[in-house]
Amino acid sequence: MRALGNRHFVRGVMLVAALGMAGASKADERVYLGRPVEVLKVVPGTGSAGTAVSPEVQSPPGATAGKAASKSTSPKRTPGHAVKLTVEREPGASDKAAAEKSARAKAARGRGANGNGAWPDYPEFQKAEELLGWINGYRENPEPKRLPKAIEAMSRLGLLRDGDAAGLYVGFAAGVLGANPEMAEALVTRMFPRPPEEQGVIIKAIAYSGLADWRGLLEKFVERMPARRKEIERQLFKEAETLETVKLESGPAPIDALWGYHFATGSHQPLERIVGALAWAADKSDAEKLTIGSMAKWTLASNAMRDKRLLDWLREAGAGRSKEIQVQLREVVVAAESFEVSKLRRDALAAIEDVKRRGPQAKPSTWTTAVGAAPTVIGLACVAASVAGQVALGIPCVVSGALSSAVAKHWGQN
Repeated sequence: MRALGNRHFVRGVMLVAALGMAGASKADERVYLGRPVEVLKVVPGTGSAGTAVSPEVQSPPGATAGKAASKSTSPKRTPGHAVKLTVEREPGASDKAAAEKSARAKAARGRGANGNGAWPDYPEFQKAEELLGWINGYRENPEPKRLPKAIEAMSRLGLLRDGDAAGLYVGFAAGVLGANPEMAEALVTRMFPRPPEEQGVIIKAIAYSGLADWRGLLEKFVERMPARRKEIERQLFKEAETLETVKLESGPAPIDALWGYHFATGSHQPLERIVGALAWAADKSDAEKLTIGSMAKWTLASNAMRDKRLLDWLREAGAGRSKEIQVQLREVVVAAESFEVSKLRRDALAAIEDVKRRGPQAKPSTWTTAVGAAPTVIGLACVAASVAGQVALGIPCVVSGALSSAVAKHWGQN
């Protein structure tokens, strides 16, 4: 048999079929024992040099079947017939190069790509629901190079104007950067230009990314954000705020950011902090912490309703936790399993109202802040279905800690 570029050996059954038979492939033809050979498949082999297995010959339908050839006997040639076989060849240098090329192409489409290759021309996100649907499914189909387009859409759709309402997007961008260190600088570069009021999203995304040298990355963009120089210097040289150190009681944005990071990476590490906030879900002495704890509880249950892996993780997340957190986690799991998050809403509202009646707070509660914030458009149909304990099929549902302010308003109105 004529070589196909590397050493080859024949494996399996050699089929004899009539020439011109309907459906026969013309993909690759060679010569074997003087007859046309149609190579149906060529695959990398694992055998050593010189290894060979003589094929068996089978006659076409209606003909007398030939006897199997031994290793020392050549197959009988039948006039008017072509030989069809599968060829297995030893892997060589060309195979390794092809495998490396395939791996690089796959990495360029996923997390591990660097920013030096061609950037796909992704279509624009036209609506916030479309953008949120992409974020919701990103873990299953990561497209890191689409992040700059997403940031542009967030800006165009007005989703970055309010810091309290932009936490989800900050956390998501941070997660994409953290999961793709090789292309992080290229991704940030393509996020510009952004107006000064939106540049805080980029600063926090870098700081929250968890990159080993996030400070070095942030320093590279100081000149692109002169209006934010003081904020950048504070992050670099004074009190750096990262996803591990941001105070959850400061408002809804930190919990949103933790969820965003999870949506970008699938990692449960940011959810550990949200689970930790469940200790506040029964704190009747502080309306701020009670509200944040209630938000954490509601978002965990609402997302777990739609994500079995998350639900399974929550069933085990109480190991080693305090008794208070274990109690709250059991209620989260039960609500998610039974699709009854509305009970969590009712309990939270009653507890918060009770705290308000018993004593005024020194500052406006997070609840008031969330209600007054600009909406982070999650889709009111999804929100209404979620708080009612129903699964909104076909609607992109990203449930974040701020309850989208629309959720907060819904809670306050019911």
